[in-house]
Amino acid sequence: MKGFSSLPLHGVVALAMGCACLVSCQGAAEPDATGGPCGGDADCASDASCADEPCPGADADADGAGDSVIADLSGLTVSPTPVDFGDVFEAVSTPLTVLNGSGVDIEVKAFSLVGSPGFVLQQSHGAGPAIGRWTASTLDGVTDLAEPIVVQAGASSTSLTARFEPTRSGVAAAQLVLFADVAGARHALEIPLLGNLAGPCSPTRPGKVSFGPKLVGVAHELEVTVGSCREDPAAKLVIRELSLDAEGSPAFSLDLGGMPRGAAGPAPVGTSSIGPADAPIVVPPHETATFKVRYAPGAVSPLGADGKHVRELGLIRIGSDTPELDLEMEVSGFGVTVGCPNAVISVAEGEQVLPQTTLHLKGSQSSAVTGAIKRYEWTAQQPAGSQSVLMPNFLAPDPTFEVNVAGEYVFTLNVYDASDEPSCETAEVRVLVVQQDAIRIELEWETPGDRNPADEGPMSGADLDLHFAHPDAHTSIDWDADGVGDPWFDIPHDCYWFNADPNWGSLSPTVHDNPHHDLDSLGGARAETVRLNLPEKGRTYRVGVHCWSSFEFGPSLPTVRIYIHEVLRAEFSGVELVDGDLWEVATVRWPGGEATPITAPNGAPKILPNYPTPFPPE
Repeated sequence: MKGFSSLPLHGVVALAMGCACLVSCQGAAEPDATGGPCGGDADCASDASCADEPCPGADADADGAGDSVIADLSGLTVSPTPVDFGDVFEAVSTPLTVLNGSGVDIEVKAFSLVGSPGFVLQQSHGAGPAIGRWTASTLDGVTDLAEPIVVQAGASSTSLTARFEPTRSGVAAAQLVLFADVAGARHALEIPLLGNLAGPCSPTRPGKVSFGPKLVGVAHELEVTVGSCREDPAAKLVIRELSLDAEGSPAFSLDLGGMPRGAAGPAPVGTSSIGPADAPIVVPPHETATFKVRYAPGAVSPLGADGKHVRELGLIRIGSDTPELDLEMEVSGFGVTVGCPNAVISVAEGEQVLPQTTLHLKGSQSSAVTGAIKRYEWTAQQPAGSQSVLMPNFLAPDPTFEVNVAGEYVFTLNVYDASDEPSCETAEVRVLVVQQDAIRIELEWETPGDRNPADEGPMSGADLDLHFAHPDAHTSIDWDADGVGDPWFDIPHDCYWFNADPNWGSLSPTVHDNPHHDLDSLGGARAETVRLNLPEKGRTYRVGVHCWSSFEFGPSLPTVRIYIHEVLRAEFSGVELVDGDLWEVATVRWPGGEATPITAPNGAPKILPNYPTPFPPE
């Protein structure tokens, strides 16, 4: 058997209310915990003692995996929750207020921060300098604060600050969990951190320039902001091309005046483009620059077959020293002579968000040629299963809307001026709500005896299966003889190829709290994956791999990867599996996402040979 390897993680150990019965740590070769609380009807076993802290690596059920018991504490809150940093280029910070309404003093001593890189937790004394700074990309498991934070009953603390330093493209999300101790118990407070929910980060805001209806013969301006979303937060953005495409409408023009050009100084007012032969635009790290787009329609735009005005189009080309940041921006507008108002919609959270996001729709940017907008009328089309409503109502200038179901949402707006003249056209915006899995387990394997590992189908190679077991999973089989029924092949609590979509939580189809097994890879050509979007708080899940059959190809070498919020949290490999072997890989604790390897009493990987299945032999 080859060596066992994993990404080491520190488990969370916490007590339920009161004191626990613990095996004495002193002199114990393998410290372990017994079952129940001290006092009352339960007494400590002869080899255990009552203590305020558990032995390191406490294992109440003797299953080879460290346990964590995390309780909820009513009255202890963190504000804001979640922390949504919006769609930003620069680093931004949000103070966290820990409010203790529990009636007893608490002590916040540790935390975990799991998710996209760029999220930071800072600790300070009031307005003083930071005494601790931790980044999600460098953390592993539970981390102690620089010093405990004591929050008295009825008081609050603002010594913690969440910070977002965007360093890469795409939606960013992380889970911050604070661990608070009170009366000998440890409690967990979850704070989701969100940033750049608009989707892939481009170096401009807005992503497109839409003038809408504009009076003929009048020049109109809009500003575009340029910033940087670079992997290296210290790197500046260098733009070597910024111009309008020659094939676009001549009604559009650019004014790059004032944009920074490094040692060459600001661009002169009236500069309409830059190219490879010109001094480049240089935007320092975490800063932005702006330029103007002008639209001067020379004639009324005709109506198309759909009854809407045909838009004049332009294209802004932006070329930088980083190819992935190169882009093209669409510019549009149409000329009118009548004074109809212009309906405009913007979404503060962007056009691609996560479920459970509250959208802030803004229609108050709409304008009338003369006077003000008198009335707003919104509509919302939503995916099947979603029943949200515009709040406070569909007539509000800037309503909110909570998106709870993945899919596309379509919002429209019509506005009316003081003379009840309707908007020239109905404004429309589409928002895509995408799932981000809280837990994703991936299984891949190699079979050295398989000379054609790329082929697929029955008996094309060794067949290994990924299992993901709910905490309530148990069967009448106790193959490891630990006195507890094994979780494997339990229906409905073991998610695997035969039970790919079990119902573990709410019966509502709009609540995404059930796991999904993506596919049954019969020969190992593709990875098997299990996903779970909404894990249960305070629960521990199990991961296993079963060798259904080697089909005479010999031993297989599996690799299991555990992702938390799409960030690799642990990787396990270094074992060989043959016919009938079941490898109990790891446990995953929620919240926090601690991944702990399951081992046999001798410390080796826990492999159960000739494991029985509920299926007849082939």
